[in-house]
Amino acid sequence: MAMGPSAIRVNAVLSAFRDHETSDVVDALCYFFVPILDKVRGNPMTGSFLAKAAGLVYGWSLTESVGEVFLERLVAKGFIAEEGNGNDKKFIAQASPEMSNSVDATIQVSFDEVTSRFEQFDLISGDLIYRHLTREELGDMLVRFLISLDAYTNETIAVELRGAAKNGELQTLKKLEADVSVLTRSETHVCARFVQQLSSEDPILAENLSLFVSAGLLAELVEDFRKPSSVESKSETIFYLDGPMLLGLIGTSGTALQNEARTIVDALKSIGCRILVLSESCLEAERVLNAYLKSQPSDRHGRTHTAVLKNEVERQFVQTVASDVEAAAAKYGVAVRDYQLDAFPNQHKFFGSDRTTDFDSFLGWENPRAREHDAYAVTAIMRMRQGKHKGDPLENSHVFISSNAKLVKKARAYCLKSHLVRENQCGPAVDVRDLATIAWLRTGFEKSDKLPISHMLAQCERVLRVRKDVVESARVQVAKFSPDKKEQFELLLQNNRSVSFLMDSSRGSAATFAMDEDQKLLDGMLDAAIKVVRIDTDRKLSEKDAALKQLRQKSSAEKAAIIKDHAEQQAALVAEHSALFLRLKDAEAKETSSARELEKVISGYHEVMMSARASVNFWISFGQIVAGIIFFFLAVSAVYSVFGGQAPRWADYGMKVLGVYGIYTTVQGLRGVGVPGFSQLSNGFGKSAFLSYCTRRGVPHDLAERRFRFEDGRIFLASRHSEVDDLTKQ
Repeated sequence: MAMGPSAIRVNAVLSAFRDHETSDVVDALCYFFVPILDKVRGNPMTGSFLAKAAGLVYGWSLTESVGEVFLERLVAKGFIAEEGNGNDKKFIAQASPEMSNSVDATIQVSFDEVTSRFEQFDLISGDLIYRHLTREELGDMLVRFLISLDAYTNETIAVELRGAAKNGELQTLKKLEADVSVLTRSETHVCARFVQQLSSEDPILAENLSLFVSAGLLAELVEDFRKPSSVESKSETIFYLDGPMLLGLIGTSGTALQNEARTIVDALKSIGCRILVLSESCLEAERVLNAYLKSQPSDRHGRTHTAVLKNEVERQFVQTVASDVEAAAAKYGVAVRDYQLDAFPNQHKFFGSDRTTDFDSFLGWENPRAREHDAYAVTAIMRMRQGKHKGDPLENSHVFISSNAKLVKKARAYCLKSHLVRENQCGPAVDVRDLATIAWLRTGFEKSDKLPISHMLAQCERVLRVRKDVVESARVQVAKFSPDKKEQFELLLQNNRSVSFLMDSSRGSAATFAMDEDQKLLDGMLDAAIKVVRIDTDRKLSEKDAALKQLRQKSSAEKAAIIKDHAEQQAALVAEHSALFLRLKDAEAKETSSARELEKVISGYHEVMMSARASVNFWISFGQIVAGIIFFFLAVSAVYSVFGGQAPRWADYGMKVLGVYGIYTTVQGLRGVGVPGFSQLSNGFGKSAFLSYCTRRGVPHDLAERRFRFEDGRIFLASRHSEVDDLTKQ
């Protein structure tokens, strides 16, 4: 199979850059315009058209001025012909030269092998969408991913087409629609998973993929730094890392991101750059780690969670870093600067407090803490620069490194709108991709040859991170159509292989799973979890098999012992598989049994409370009868005393009782203290007796108290609707 068009262009680009000392980035990248000019040959060319075409085909975001530079170089190389003079001068696209003959034979063999493996990759061979693609189409898809590493989106294409419609270039650009290389999220996920697996299984072959990553980094120089750049041997720039970049360097985000961060930092330090972190960024990193540590296991996501699931990071290490992020930063060679915005009043004129507030609103993030931190960081950098801005990041005094590409664009757009920087000057913030480019090429092409591969693996890790929206979509689907399997699903979310299977099944998208796929999804996650045990056991068995072959000359007794050990290993594997299945079934049985037991308990409690209600109401009624007799006696005593003349002794006693009660109520009334009536006494007695009766018979005191109601001199029971919730909380 011949090497794909994309791969040929990459090889030509890097050959042109490496083999000629006088070549710069623009000269090398001219070869990427060869297929574009083939499609539109005979049509007039402008710098504006070349910039838009690069955006459509490669996702690059070039300015018109950079497009003009490419126009000049393409004319010099003969790829574009110059016709006419003066105002009538035109630039016409020409047919391109053949480049396939210049492909290095080693690269050709490596590319063929990688493409062949990609074709057999299970996410490709098992998907109807990709199965019909030719090997050349699959190879080009992989190359397009490596060039961009998920840096571009389809929105870029829409913006470019709208801009083209305004200046009459739309019809010519439409000829390039078939070459649009922006990948879908599904394609990006599949490519990232393949690169990650290839790197694990065949690191030497995977390193050859860095060739394509290198070409993408070359394009970043033109796109983000706005001009051709050369190698730097010395720089005094101070780079400030944001929270996520700092955590990547420390190691809480996993091995791939740590390798990338360390390679970048070491390369920048090698030419004299200083690497610092603002104290506010340390607080940002602390908030990220604490949010992970405090969340429930099934609700965790992001880089740290993925690293913990893969056993690349211990949870105790994350807790240690979260307890003192500044100390961890210092341990990895990053000093912390405590920059206060109310300090250095002489710098406020370069970015005042009113601009900080305005920029905070301009960002529009939903998280107020994130907005506050980002506005603080941009304000600090702009003030520290004191109005001195250069086009090259390595020529500026201070630069903020952000893992949020949106912040980088927003900060530059705001500064341009406010006339704080010019179009050809570097904004206050640069994203990690730009930083990778600086470290790789600007610090010496040959000295930083490890950066492209570490950057590639780190970007794959970012693409394949556990996405909260995907997990939530699957959780909702399982709860809706298979509620009895929800506990099983939550358990499997704590296994790295199971989560990877979930992400692969969705291809990184939160689209709703089909109803009939629920059980298939759960079975696949379970098989993925078991596969870890199976692989480890198979490895051990293979080692035992090798030992058996070496021991064939030994005694039969020794051989029998080894065979027995082999059988025990296999039995242990079967037992382990069975135990996992039994554990899941036991959880389901316990849930059903608990529900039945709960209902029995609730019914028993209700019967006790009904019995208590009847008993206490009886005694309240008895008390009311006795009280009635007493009041009748006192009333008769009063009548005898008033109208009966000489009252008998018992009437005299009744009057004395009434007299004492009257004095008592008068005194209490003068003191402003209420005298309890029979209703209050009945309520107090009834509640005390009811609760005592219930608690003696095992009813929880709080539950009996919630059910107790006293109305019209009798005890009633409140509704039973809240009993289940009450018992569940207990």
